[in-house]
Formats: sequence, structure tokens, C-alpha cells
Amino acid sequence: MSLSRISALRQVLELEPSARAAFVDQACAENTALRDELHRLLALDAARHTLLDADIDQVAVALLAPSAGTDSDEASADPLHPDMMVGSWRMLRRLGSGGMGSVWLAERADGAFVQHVALKMIRPGMDSTAVLTAFNRERDLLARLEHPGIAHLIDGGVDATGRPWYAMRHVEGETLDQWLLRNPSLKTRLMLFVSLCRTVAHAHRQLVVHRDIKPGNVIVQPDDTPCLLDFGIAKILQREPSDSAATIDRFASPGYAAPEQLNGGQISTATDVYGLGAILFELLTTQRYGNLHRGGDTPTRASQTRPTMEGPQTAIPAAQLRGDLDAIAMRALAPDPARRYGSAEALADDVQRHLDGRPVMARPDGFGYRLSRWIQRNRLASAGLLLAMFAMLAGTGISLWQAQRATEEAQRANTVKDYLISLFDAGRTNSGGTGMLEQRVIDMLDASAARLKQDLQDQPALRDEIYTVLVEIYDANNQGERSMALAQERVEMAENAFGHNNPRVVPALLMLAGVYLNHEQLGEVPALLARAGNLLDAAGDQNSLPRALWLYYSGSFAFEQAMERDVLPAESLDFLSRAADLMRRRFPDNDELLVTLIKMAEVASWGHEQSLAQTAIDEARKRTLQRHGASHFYLTYANLIQARLWIDYGRVEEGLALIRQTYRDVVHFSGERHNDVLSVRYHELRSLLKLGRIDEAAALVQEAEGWRLRYHPDVAYMKDALEDMRARVERARAEISSP
Repeated sequence: MSLSRISALRQVLELEPSARAAFVDQACAENTALRDELHRLLALDAARHTLLDADIDQVAVALLAPSAGTDSDEASADPLHPDMMVGSWRMLRRLGSGGMGSVWLAERADGAFVQHVALKMIRPGMDSTAVLTAFNRERDLLARLEHPGIAHLIDGGVDATGRPWYAMRHVEGETLDQWLLRNPSLKTRLMLFVSLCRTVAHAHRQLVVHRDIKPGNVIVQPDDTPCLLDFGIAKILQREPSDSAATIDRFASPGYAAPEQLNGGQISTATDVYGLGAILFELLTTQRYGNLHRGGDTPTRASQTRPTMEGPQTAIPAAQLRGDLDAIAMRALAPDPARRYGSAEALADDVQRHLDGRPVMARPDGFGYRLSRWIQRNRLASAGLLLAMFAMLAGTGISLWQAQRATEEAQRANTVKDYLISLFDAGRTNSGGTGMLEQRVIDMLDASAARLKQDLQDQPALRDEIYTVLVEIYDANNQGERSMALAQERVEMAENAFGHNNPRVVPALLMLAGVYLNHEQLGEVPALLARAGNLLDAAGDQNSLPRALWLYYSGSFAFEQAMERDVLPAESLDFLSRAADLMRRRFPDNDELLVTLIKMAEVASWGHEQSLAQTAIDEARKRTLQRHGASHFYLTYANLIQARLWIDYGRVEEGLALIRQTYRDVVHFSGERHNDVLSVRYHELRSLLKLGRIDEAAALVQEAEGWRLRYHPDVAYMKDALEDMRARVERARAEISSP
């Protein structure tokens, strides 16, 4: 087939399936041979119930190479068969076939270790120069790409007849379009997309442009992470034979190809950014952007599409797409490469900004937009402002005899409102202008926390309450030094305002003890707990929330001591049980009870109190569901402890499934870089080793090490934890191989 015929095929594939036959008849009225050939290819497409351009790169090679026969003798032409040996690999079953050859699932058969791969070999009669060039190109590219999101090269060679083959990592999962039918949440779709963008960015850093990014080339693995396949038409930026590159690039899938690919323009990393934009558009709308938009048309925004009859349940409502997501997709899909994102990494970063509630680079930089995003991502401070306003409004409808109390509450609420507003109001008046509003809340708190020593001196109780909020924000964001320093300052301010022996100092003492416990600074904790307990005893306080918190922190400290001495945590469980009993009686709707139950479950599981741990988990889950619904991080921590119990007591498969769900939830609630990610991975490793899945465990360690190097390269205890995980895998491997 000549290149002019290939161009005709490309034009046909750009049309809707229902319009293709009529177009062929009209366009090829004077060329019956071309008409018949195009109809044959379209019939082949329909018979296979798949879009021809889903495997257009393989079709392209087949068209450029000598004919290999029909579908009926495809199997007989395959040089591979079950139990055949190729190098060190035994063929198990055929995974698929294309224009140049077939791909087989194979297992290592030399006894070195257990491993499965996808092995690819050219079929007889297909070893033309064009096919060999494309085959060797893909093998060479895979050899230089080492990333968890790419099916990397493992082995390669030639068989006895001289046909080349290579083996790559076998990826379990389903294609992206199949995964989309599961109707994942918008957040899950965007998180997967960010991961895919970073995978593409890795290839770009190796000077490789994929050039055929589409749902069929993205496998979503069981843990909802993407793997990018098929680098058959990829381009190496620093060295590319111009003739072969121009020819092969004609076969990028038309539905996802960038305008410069279809028009013979310059190929660059921006080409892949366009392909990623098309993927994003389809994730949001379930529709192919290429079917809705042609180069000269007005760009179609994601929010302007209507769900198709085939899959309306998978589309995201338009209201969630307007604004950031529309802007991000349109920038990635800009016809002019210079107007797209400068890199796949920049596209990933902008989607991550949207997920984090921060202003995105694709949107206008107005003050109103920045302020709205600040409020969205800092819900705690925003909630304080809203509650303050509601409190003031509520005061207008109460009886006259409550007027004095209402006035006091309104004044208090107004003070809280004014103070919290002042935390970000400086962004409109200082020399930094609105740029200050782009900062994370932690950065703005740094600039404002010092003011608390002077602010609100005439309202010390209110100031103490604001200290509580600020310390909690610091501590929740792993800002250990800042949270400890501010918690110490809170104690000093409370002592100055209320007196050293006043029980109103107790909450400040307990918060400081809690912050020290969170960051394993245990030296000062006993004295803080003793002083707080003495103040509560002197006041005759046995039933307040501070008393319950004193019991909780005492139990937490006793647990740390038990772990250090490697003894059963009986004292800790006694404190925690008393804390839970008091909270059930007096404060059943407080989150402190949920936290206490989760801590009880953790301590009981460590102390081999399976029944008590399970009871605490069940109660924590029930109360969390009643109070917060089915999506809350308290459920995540309860599930983590449940998974550990199952792993320890023989329900390992169930524990593994739950621990993987917990991993996704931890990333959802706490972010990909949070310390808890490593803890969850550790327990996933334990379950894999118990199941004897050594290769998966080794791959998990490699993935966890990549996570550590990316986010926490200088944290010593994480490095030690990874060394321990790696040693566990090696011991397990040695036990299997020993006689």
C-alpha cells in the first residue's frame, strides 16, 4: 500500500464509524482498487469489534511490510507455541498479536527465580527492514526507560532462526477505557492522571517522546496506578532517522494525535502533552476529543460535552468541570504547541494544584479567584469565619432576657472572625500584594503566630483557643518543630494569664504533652502529665474533657514505654479504657472518643489482645460512620489496624486487600508524601511475604525506595525502614531457595 493510500486510510479513521463507508465510496469512485482495499480494512475492524486506530501502529508496520496472511492462519504463522523455550523463558499463552508479531506470557525456566514476562517476537515473513527498525526501536527505548509506570525491558536476544525477541515486565490490569467503566470518582481519575503525566515526564527526561498516548496504551493496575505501554513509534529527540520517523509517525492514532503529527509538523514533548490532554478530556467526559473537535473548529470544553448513550454513568457532571478542569484541558489541547504546558511535569503539577485546592496556572490570576481557592483548601480557618458569622446572625433572634449573653457571644465570634481574617488580609495591603495569598496556610501562620503574644491580651481565653487551632494545623502538617515551639508558647501565655496553679492551664499542658508524643520527644512528657493531673485533682475534677484527655495521653505515654521495654501494655490499656468510658458517658459525640478508640485498637493489637482490638475497631467504625459518614480518615486508620489484625491472625489475603485500599485512602486524605504511606507499605510487604509472593514484595520495596528518594531522601529512620524491608525480602528468598 502506497503512502497516498495510507493517507486515505488515516482520513477514513478520523470519521465516525457510521460515516466511513459513504466517504470511501465517494472519495474512491474512480479508484475501485483503493475503494475495495479500504472497505476490506473497515470490515476487518468491524469483525474484531475494536477500533482500527486502537492498534494503528501495528497496522502501519503490517502495511509497510510484506503480507503475512489472513486472520485464519494467524495462529499457524506465529513462531511461538505453548511450552516452547526462547532463551531462558518458557511460553505459557498468547496475550495478543499485531502487525509485526505476537506477545506471549512467559515464565523464567532456568531455575534462577520465579518471574513472569511479556515476550514479543517477530513472526515469520515480517522481518523486513521497516519491521526490524520498528522492533529494535521499541526494544532500545524500553532498555533506557526504568520507571514503575513503564513496562521496562528485562531480557532480549535472537532465536535459532535469527528473529529478534525481547521480554518486558508483564503488567496485570485493564486498559484505561475499561477501567473508566468502573465509574471511579473524579479525584481517583485525576490522581491516576497525575501519575501518568509523571511517567511521561520521566520518558521525556530520557529524551524519549511516546507519540501514541491513548487509553489502549495505558494499563491500570490493580492498585489503580497506570502503566504506559507500546513505545513502538516513539521518537528519540537527540537522534532520529528522518525518513523512517516521518513514515512511522503517520500511524499515530488519529483520535489522539496532535495537530503537528497529522500535518507533518515538528514532533516534540509538546506532542505528548497534547495526547495527555486528550486522555484527560476522555477521563472527564468519557468522549474522545478527536471525535468532537477538528483542527479548525472552536475548541470544545469538557463541561460543554454531553454524555453518550453508551456510558453516561461514567461522565463527570459539567458543574464539576467548569473552571479549573476546563482551563487545564484546553491548555493541554491547544493546537499551537507553544501554547500548551511546557512539559508533562507542568501539566501534572497544575492538576495537583487543583486537587490541593490551590490556584492553577491555566486560570486567570485574579484576586477573587485566589481568595476562593485559599478558602477552599483552608477549610478549618474558613469554617471558623463562617461559624463566627452564623453565631452573630443567630444572636439577633433570641429573647431579650438572653440579650446580654448573645452580645458577649457575638463579640467573641466577631473577634475570632477578625483575627482569622487578619491572617490572610495582609496579602491585600503589604508589599507582596495578592501573591501572599498563594502561600500555603502554614506559611501565613508563620507570619502571624508571633502576633499572639501581643494580640488579644484582654481576652486570654479566646487567645488560648486560637493557639489550639494553630498548633493543631502545624502538627497535622508534620511541622514538628513549629508545633512544639508554639505549644510551649501557649503554656507560657496560659500561665501568665491564668496563673501557674490554675486548672485552666491544663489544656495547654496536655496539648504540649500530645505534641511531644506525636514527635517522639518523650523526655518532658511525664512531668507535663504529672502537673496536669495534680491541677485536676486539686480542683476535684474527675469528669471533664481535660480529665478524659489526661487519661488518653497517659495511656499513650504508657504504650510508648511498653514498646521500649518490650512488655505487654496492660497499664496503657487501663488508662485508655477509662478515657473511653468517661467520654462515652459525658462526651459521646466528640471526636476525642473516636481517637481514643482507635488508639485502644492499636495498643490492643500490639499487645495480642485480639478480641479487645476488634471490639474497639468495630465501635470506632460505627461511631465514625454515624458522625462523619463513609469517607473519613478515622475510618482509614481503623482499617489499617484491622488489616494488621487479619495479617497477624491468618486472614492474610483479606488483610492484603484492605491494606491496599488503606494505601489509597491515606494518599487521598493525607497526600502522597505523608509518613503514613511508608507505614502502610510496610504492612503490605508483611502480607506479601506471608503469602510467599516474593517477587511482588521485592517490587514493592523498589517502589517504596523510589517514594523515599523522591519525598524524604534525608530522613534517617525511613532509610533504615527500607533497609529492614529489603532484608526481610532477602531472608524470605533465601528460605525458599535453601534445601
